Amino acid sequence: MLVLILACNGDYEGDEVGECSDTLDNDRNGYIDCADVACFTHPDCQGEGDADTDADSDSDSDADGDSDADTDTDTDTDVPDIGTGWSDITVLYTLTWEFEPEPIGLTDCQQIYDGDGTFLEVDGARSTFKGSWALRSSDCAESLDDLVFTGDGPAFHSVRLFGDADTPTHVDEWLVHEDLGDTTTKTADWFVYGMEAPYADGSAVYTEDEYVPDYFLTLTHDLSLDFVEQ
Repeated sequence: MLVLILACNGDYEGDEVGECSDTLDNDRNGYIDCADVACFTHPDCQGEGDADTDADSDSDSDADGDSDADTDTDTDTDVPDIGTGWSDITVLYTLTWEFEPEPIGLTDCQQIYDGDGTFLEVDGARSTFKGSWALRSSDCAESLDDLVFTGDGPAFHSVRLFGDADTPTHVDEWLVHEDLGDTTTKTADWFVYGMEAPYADGSAVYTEDEYVPDYFLTLTHDLSLDFVEQ
């Protein structure tokens, strides 16, 4: 699991020349060079052996043995569309901040966000919904409330699932973004990914504690996704 908190640390691996091949953890998130998601598409990480973390011998990031980057076992680059049977999504996301020790001007607090959307499009394993996203309650300082995207007008929710077209098994990624095309972790306004949250009966729930050592901070992410079938 890897949750990248850009709000807390504006730097990321590869934002400076040479950072994807300097054997250093520049953004201090526990992942070095090509093992960091921010470097996956960098030229330094393309075609240089098996730079991914799966168990096969090819250089892509899926677990099959062919040389394409999708998760099926043929040699083309298509991915079966998943989630085309949905009509709506409802999102509830709670972010809890725990500081140890508490810095001046900040205390432990919690933010609750919610959103919804109507199915818009599907691209392989990723489905996108158009709807809303807002901060519903918070006892955090205003400076923390301003860090997480709350939307100004329509917002988009994109989710990535695994399984097959008829029976998805788990949700791997959720993104909320203001612009339709921002469907990657580098361009989305806020995201949680690497979840492997089990999908069953139209719902997926995920909870994770993330320690941010630079700020002596533990973030607890509680995410609930509910899908409505057409």
